[in-house]
Order: sequence, then structure tokens, then C-alpha cells
Amino acid sequence: MSIYSALAINAPTVAYTSLHQVKKGLATKEYVKTMQEMHQMIRADSEKVEQLWKNHVQELSASSVQTTRGTLAQFLTLPLDTDVKEIHRILGDQVAQLSRQLAPVNRFGVISSTEGRIVWEREQNAVIRQIIDRGRDHLKQLGFQLGKTGTDIFESQFIVESGLNLDIIEHIVRDRIGIYAHPHGKHIEELDSIAFAAHNLVFFHGAMDGSPVKYEAAIHFSKGSQQYVPFLKKLAEAFEHLQQEYRFDHMSLWQRKLGLGGGTEFNVRVHCHDKKAIKDFVLALAKNEDKEGICNLLVKSGYLIIKEQAH
Repeated sequence: MSIYSALAINAPTVAYTSLHQVKKGLATKEYVKTMQEMHQMIRADSEKVEQLWKNHVQELSASSVQTTRGTLAQFLTLPLDTDVKEIHRILGDQVAQLSRQLAPVNRFGVISSTEGRIVWEREQNAVIRQIIDRGRDHLKQLGFQLGKTGTDIFESQFIVESGLNLDIIEHIVRDRIGIYAHPHGKHIEELDSIAFAAHNLVFFHGAMDGSPVKYEAAIHFSKGSQQYVPFLKKLAEAFEHLQQEYRFDHMSLWQRKLGLGGGTEFNVRVHCHDKKAIKDFVLALAKNEDKEGICNLLVKSGYLIIKEQAH
């Protein structure tokens, strides 16, 4: 039983994201290459951390078995050497099972990590144009330069299980990779503006492991004065219906972790292979006639950010 199960709560899946803009004069292609190298190193080191934990559990099990066997030998009249392998197997399985139950999370390091470049385009439809314009205004408020004077803006996303893994990712980047070493140090030198946020997963459909699709659309929004439980229930029902219609590779709803990050409290993200599917999704939300007007709220007050994924 981990601390999460003892508290009768689920270990949250957390998305740690950073928006960052390329410094003027730097080639976007090289910047993307630097970021891809960093993601690869973080994923590779996450696997090493996972293996370190497995080795630690095995060593703990072996040590506990040996200690238990020695203790039992003091009280039993029959020698334990008659079936040493079977004793090791039984006790080892029990200790290993207990270790897994007490482990705070199932996976250490990142579940997935992605990099995407924010893309803009002219839009004739008034509904979509307005929700995109609000997205541009939000980035300007964060200090990013848009328009002819602005350079490309990217979003890095790291999916982890529980806040514990935020500490592990920090250790990987700062201590194992080296925060000023290549490629992370190069990334620090090449970026201009930057903004961070962390969100908990509310629900999702599809793959969570960074399936290779071309685009991701994120609609950021706030719920207003509505109560959380009925609001999220109605939203989940609406998204279930839309998922059945559009069959996105990935569809997820995220709620900002308490006090971590600015902007709106929620965002919904969908992965798709073309931008037309994104536009159809936004228009479907606008036309959804739920009594509470929840879907319409997303379109009328939220803002849209579209990313082209960098694989």
C-alpha cells in the first residue's frame, strides 16, 4: 500500500510543460535538433533510473531473505539448509511484492516527452479566428514576440506519474545530464522567453506515450462559477461523444496543479494528422447544444494553440 492508496487517492499523471522562443538569428532547424537530443537523453536516462530502482528492490529482497532465514534458524529445530532454494524463492517473492506495493509510483522518469512548434495561419471562419486570436494575445501577455518581429515558439511537454517524478526529472536534467552541459546548456543559450506550467490529468482517450502524429491542438479555458463535479462530468460526457465521432489518436483533459503556472485552469488536448480535424473539432464544440453550455464556453472564452509536432 503506497501513500496514495493509504489516502484513497490516485497517483496523479502530471504534464510539465514549458513554452520557449528561439533567440533571433538562430536557425529553427538547429534549435529543434538540440531539443530532440535533450528529449532523447531524458527518455534514455529515465530507463536507467527505472532499472536502478528494480536493482535496488532485488538487492533489498535478497538482503531481507537472508536476514529472515538467519532469524528463523535460531528458533527452528530442523536445519533450513535442506531446501534453501525454495525458502529463498518464497521469502523473496513476498519481500518483492511488498516492495512493489509500497512503491509510491509504478513508473519512474518520464512516461513520454514531446516537442512541438506553435503554428499560425490565416483563418476565414470567425469562430476559429477568434479562438486563435485569443491564443496569440495570451502568448503576448506572457512576453513572447509574435508577428514579423517574432521567432518560432515551441512547447516541450513531459508526462510523468506523480509529483515525485518531477524531482527525478530535475535530478536527471541537473545532475545526470548536467544543466549547463550539451544539449541542455545549448538549449538555455538559444532560447529567449520562457514560461512553465504543470497540470494533472483528469481523463484521456487513446495513447499517452507520444504517438507520432503531426499536430496537437490545445484549448485552454476556465470553468467559471460552476461546481467542479457536475462541470467535469458534463465535459467528460461531451468529449466521449466527440471522441466517438472523430476518433482522435489522443484526447485528454488537464487541470492546473494548485498554484503551479499561470493562465487558465484547464486545457483539452487532441492529437490529429491534419489541421482540418482541429477546425472541425472546434466547430463541433461551438455547435454542441448541452444545456449548461459547457462546450460552448470553451469556444467563447477559451483560446486555441496549435502545435506541429517535432519527431
